[in-house]
Amino acid sequence: MPKAKPKEKAEAIRLRINERLSQQGIASRLGVSVGSVSLWVRDYPLHSIGGVDSTDGPCSVEDCGKKCYARGMCRSHYDKTPRQRRVMKVWCDSHVALRRLARRRSSVWNKHGITLEQKEQRIKDQGGQCANPRCRRTEHGNRNWNTDHDHVTGQLRGELCHGCNCALGLLNDDIERILGLVDYLKSYKVS
Repeated sequence: MPKAKPKEKAEAIRLRINERLSQQGIASRLGVSVGSVSLWVRDYPLHSIGGVDSTDGPCSVEDCGKKCYARGMCRSHYDKTPRQRRVMKVWCDSHVALRRLARRRSSVWNKHGITLEQKEQRIKDQGGQCANPRCRRTEHGNRNWNTDHDHVTGQLRGELCHGCNCALGLLNDDIERILGLVDYLKSYKVS
């Protein structure tokens, strides 16, 4: 292997630091082998000097300005790269049930501030039946239950079947309207 000239080595390091060139780019610019360049710039990896693989500074996509996540891009731009989309598709396809459970857990937490386990315990405490004492429906599984809450105070009330929850929501929790409908139905009931 020919001995490196000090000027070539210094120029390779300058190109690496100032212009953030890859080893291939430096080799083609200087007209030397990639192996030589690799030895000269091994102490100057691109990620440590803010190059293509850098996670320092802002996103390299024009007018973005978000914090860099990987390969010079923020998380939202990095996730849109073709390679990352393929990786995510493979993971997502192989973890459908896990993603569904995670989505359900976060949905329960975000809506009501309780965990999925707490919701399941509330259903068990009600004997697996709707919290409406005159409702005879029992929902199978835990997916069909709706956590009822006061829309003014946010206080949780009980676990209702889908029908009772929809009826209560459509009537805006107005007791007078509900009693009015009861009277209305009674007036048309044939004895």
